[in-house]
Amino acid sequence: MHLKVLEVVESEPMPRGILKSAKKELTVWLVDDRQDIRQLYAILLQKQGGFRCSQQFGDPDSLLSFLSRHPVPDIILLDINMGPHNGLDAVRIIKFVSPSTRVFMLTTCGDPEHRDRALRDGASGFLLKSTPIEEISTALRRPDAPLQAVARPERPSFAEQTTPNAKSRQAPLAQPELGWWQRSARFLSDKLGLTL
Repeated sequence: MHLKVLEVVESEPMPRGILKSAKKELTVWLVDDRQDIRQLYAILLQKQGGFRCSQQFGDPDSLLSFLSRHPVPDIILLDINMGPHNGLDAVRIIKFVSPSTRVFMLTTCGDPEHRDRALRDGASGFLLKSTPIEEISTALRRPDAPLQAVARPERPSFAEQTTPNAKSRQAPLAQPELGWWQRSARFLSDKLGLTL
């Protein structure tokens, strides 16, 4: 019997806080109403190395249906404006179903209100499609920090979250969002066997 001995050679250390792509390939799902955009980002990210873009969806409903029945990805790249759908409405549900999945908004819309809402609802970052792919891939590899140009709002402490005024800090859902939210919650409760 012959044993092979593998020599481990330490290469140049990665910057602190960046996941080593050689250690683990990050699973990425893309959600955008334009198939050409989804395919382009899948190709670009996979060429960066360390990413496996295994699923693509044309709207949040398709994503949520699939997410409730399959193993969850490491990252979801989610567009905002998708015809009648708004990716911002899906962030809370995604984080409820899969708290470990990091959601990044990937959009052409740099509206600060959209950014603030996405981050408040649990998104890990807010990326513009005009950002170079190298910067996007760096942001996706960072486990705790969004792209440098996008600041994450301070999270309130547990005590602040449980005070009577905490609810007033959350943005109320608009009527169309509320309907979509309720339909999605019913769908997920049926799939997961939960009662509302």
